[in-house]
Amino acid sequence: MAEKISVAFGNTLAPWVMSESQSGILLDIVKQALEPLGYKVKPYYYPYARRINAFRQKEVDVVCDINLANIKHLSLRGHFSGEIYQYENYFYALSRNKFQFSSMDDLVGSSIVAWQGAMYSLDDKYEKMATANPFYMEIHNQKSQVKLLFNGRVDVIQLDKNIFEYYRLQIAKDGYINVNQGVDKFAFLTPNPGGFMFHSQKVRDDFLTQVNKMIESGQMHRIFQQYGGSYQ
Repeated sequence: MAEKISVAFGNTLAPWVMSESQSGILLDIVKQALEPLGYKVKPYYYPYARRINAFRQKEVDVVCDINLANIKHLSLRGHFSGEIYQYENYFYALSRNKFQFSSMDDLVGSSIVAWQGAMYSLDDKYEKMATANPFYMEIHNQKSQVKLLFNGRVDVIQLDKNIFEYYRLQIAKDGYINVNQGVDKFAFLTPNPGGFMFHSQKVRDDFLTQVNKMIESGQMHRIFQQYGGSYQ
């Protein structure tokens, strides 16, 4: 019988994790790495902070979205995969507006819509800019962010590049909004890396062996491409 491996994912964050369809970049990475080796992956979806407690209490074998900063700050014990992927947050603006931002400070005064919790999840410079900007707001629905940009309702949106490209494709399929407009992106934020923490060293080692093969063969790139994104 296949050994079952339970994996804790955060709440739905398309295209990284989509619980309603049992799919997403992170789920595909784990399944395509472990299931060919005879493991059976069982995903569990938690509120983002709750996934850490589930791992600590050994309710699950693996937890995703872990990096060295998490490990140190939360004193996590286990076997880390290292950084496998990264979130890359950009500021996006329509090219027709011809914004010439050279630093994050230049964004003060522009209308900005970011994802919920961004102000307290990113660096101090970001929090300073957001606090000083009377036209800054955060919303939960990231598809709405992309719609607001292409409808010209806001100057700038801030989100991960793979999330942006995923929803750009989804909105194009809806057919109501022109998403083929030129877009400028501004890279004022450093990438936020992620990986997986395992209780079992053997499973972690098996996972890493397969991930390296997936990278070399182009399989990892194809996973991201399937959701309209790109691997690093």
